[in-house]
Amino acid sequence: NVDNAAGGEIGFYSYFGRGWGVFGHATLGDVNVSNAGVVEGYAYGQSVGVFGVATEGDVNVSNSGSITAITGGDAALGVFARADNGTASVTNSGDITASTFPDTPYVGDVAYGILARGAYAEVANSGDIVSEGFYYATGIAALSVYGTTVTNTGGSIDVAAAGDATAIDAQSLYGDVVVSNASTIDGISLYGTSTGISGYSALGDVVIENAADVYTGALYGAAIGIYGYSAAGDVTIDNSGDLTTISYYGLADGIFASGVNVDVTNSGAIDTTSAYGDWAAGIEAQGAEWTLVTNSGDITASVSPLVAVYDYAYNLVGYAAGGQAFGIYATGGEAGTGVANSGAITVQGGYVTGIHAQSYGDVAVTNSGDIVAGSGLNTYYNPSNYYTYYYGTQVATGINAASNGEGAQIAISSSGDITVDAAFGASGIAATASGYGGTVAIDNSGDIYAAQVQKYGY
Repeated sequence: NVDNAAGGEIGFYSYFGRGWGVFGHATLGDVNVSNAGVVEGYAYGQSVGVFGVATEGDVNVSNSGSITAITGGDAALGVFARADNGTASVTNSGDITASTFPDTPYVGDVAYGILARGAYAEVANSGDIVSEGFYYATGIAALSVYGTTVTNTGGSIDVAAAGDATAIDAQSLYGDVVVSNASTIDGISLYGTSTGISGYSALGDVVIENAADVYTGALYGAAIGIYGYSAAGDVTIDNSGDLTTISYYGLADGIFASGVNVDVTNSGAIDTTSAYGDWAAGIEAQGAEWTLVTNSGDITASVSPLVAVYDYAYNLVGYAAGGQAFGIYATGGEAGTGVANSGAITVQGGYVTGIHAQSYGDVAVTNSGDIVAGSGLNTYYNPSNYYTYYYGTQVATGINAASNGEGAQIAISSSGDITVDAAFGASGIAATASGYGGTVAIDNSGDIYAAQVQKYGY
């Protein structure tokens, strides 16, 4: 048991080895650490503000003070709670900073604000967390064998790394993962993936609730607002916060969910951009059995468009096909796919679709929001090099529903206005039941405008 009261100051420094502010180790019992003061230090090797290890018991760390851990060439951790066969629990309402020196980019340069690892892992946070790493940085990491819970009720989480940057990373091998977030999140990555909230389970269910604003940005990697994945369980995501994801050369997803059965509910605004990449989706949901997406928030998804470059003699000197952008992308298995949308959707890029719903079973789409897909074909002449640039959308679709299951029924009901504009193909509503005995029913009461630039398009 360690108690550092308010006013207590603990400092550490190691020129070439490891450094710990507080280290507690129990072979058979529990470890309890409480900090209301200041713990800070530097170590060239592993640097940990508060480190608790229990071989058989539980580890409980409570912080309401200030913790800073800096490393010169290894791992920096504000709080590390490790219970090999028990519960690793961290409660934080203070300030935590974990940082690596940017001028020593060795392989071990990683940072964790909070790392809880055990048979069970629990983290409750209402404080401010800053994590800055070279190879990767994580604000809160909760890793377990049998069950993980992360509850974030306030403060802010800021993460930055040259590699992967994840604000909240909750994982479990055999158990369920539950994440509840009400804290603002900012994540930046140069070459890796930037993720706001990530929930993963191999065999259990994943449940994520978010009520705060999330921003993730990446240069060469992917940018994802909320990520939920289960290999053998269900995934449920409920978001009411605003999500902004920007990737310059990678994919961008506002919400990604994949599991046996997937249920996504969104009422926040989603703005996702893949500037020079090939994929952007406001909501991407993929269920092996069934998928349900309910959206009432406004969604904007943008990706690089078609670009063709001609010289002064009208010879083609450059060409880029353009990427795919989806407002809602939902796929399911034999149990079917359902999408209910009442938000406004805008998608821009090379190949764009407002709502895409697909399965091996029935498909049902209900839409009352306005959909704008594509921007036609635009021309720009550059007098400095005499080049003419053609850019815009190749194919645009407002709503697309498809199933190849035998006897599958596709039902679309739309009352929102749909505007589609593309160079080679434009469809307001498209529905295909390609399986034997499949049926299609469309009920539309909204205005549909479809424009195709090329005379010989399709």
